[in-house]
Parts: sequence; C-alpha cells; structure tokens
Amino acid sequence: MLSRCNDIDALVSPHDVQKHLYIGDYSIRLYTGKSAETLESKGFLNFIVYDPEGEAFTVSLASLRQVRLRVENQCALLEPNTSSVVGIWVEGEKLCAQQWDGYLSRFDITTGDLLSQEFTK
Repeated sequence: MLSRCNDIDALVSPHDVQKHLYIGDYSIRLYTGKSAETLESKGFLNFIVYDPEGEAFTVSLASLRQVRLRVENQCALLEPNTSSVVGIWVEGEKLCAQQWDGYLSRFDITTGDLLSQEFTK
C-alpha cells in the first residue's frame, strides 16, 4: 500500500512535522497544519515514510478506501476511515496511527498495508 512519491517534499514544510519516528534505517514524519491539508488534498494520508536512501513513500487515500475489512466496534462498516492522522507510534511490527475521527489504524511497518482498524471513541 505504500506508494513511492517523488517530489513529495515540495508539498510539505519541516515546520509542520508533529512527530518524527525512527524504525531501523527508516524514518516516519507525521505532518500537521498546512502540510497535512496539502497532502490530503493530493490524496495521501498525512505521514511520509523515508527509506535509507531518502526515497519517500506515502499511503494513498484511494488505495486505503479499496481495502475491505471489518472495522472493529463498527460492525456494519466495511470501508476504512481515512481522516487525518493525529498521532503515530510503533507496536512491534506495526505502525499505529490514531486518526482525527476516533479510529485507530494499524499498518504493516514494511509494506504499509492496513492490517486493522477500530473505532475507539
């Protein structure tokens, strides 16, 4: 689900980095403010993964909407929520993303695939 995005750095400002995580040789930057709005308007979640060579990867909102899984605590909901990410952390091999609308998404750290999502409010 991670998509390579050349020139993505032109869309974001280093001043809008809310959190910067390091996982091995990879880094993940969570953006807020104008950078988050720009990323979302271009069809991406508001975090960027950088590989050891500095290549940037993001999660496309369109590809995320294509995932079919049961959202925990929302039994009838089969389409994942794609609201802004407000917090990120790592749990084992999973990147956890708390979203604005009260959802917690868990992504595979190496592929970016959405593994699960639950409504937490």
